[in-house]
Amino acid sequence: EFMAEIVPYASADGHRQVFRTERSTRSKPCYVGVEETGSGIAHRFEFGYGWFVDIPAEALTVGGERVDPEGLTLFHGDCVEAMAFTADESDEVPGGIAVSIALADIR
Repeated sequence: EFMAEIVPYASADGHRQVFRTERSTRSKPCYVGVEETGSGIAHRFEFGYGWFVDIPAEALTVGGERVDPEGLTLFHGDCVEAMAFTADESDEVPGGIAVSIALADIR
C-alpha cells in the first residue's frame, strides 16, 4: 500500500527511490519514532497532512543494519531523501517488502 500511494513509480527491485520528484505524490517522509501497532513494533514516518506509514521493525534497515530503538540511527524529525524496496518472501519480513535507507539519505 505504501509504495502504491507514496511512490507509485517504485518497484521492489532494490533500487533507490527518491522522494520529492515530479513523480512523487507526497513530501519526504520524516521519522517520528517507534510505535506499538496491532501487528508488532513499527517505525513511523510522517509525510504531513495526516499521511504516515508504519514500517515493521523487521522490514526496516538503515545503513545495512536493523534499527535499534535504543540506538542512535534515527531521531524524531529526521527526514529521508530516498528508500529502497526489496521483495522478501521470508517469514522474517511482514508484508514481503523490505525497506532500506542509506545513511547518506537521512537529513
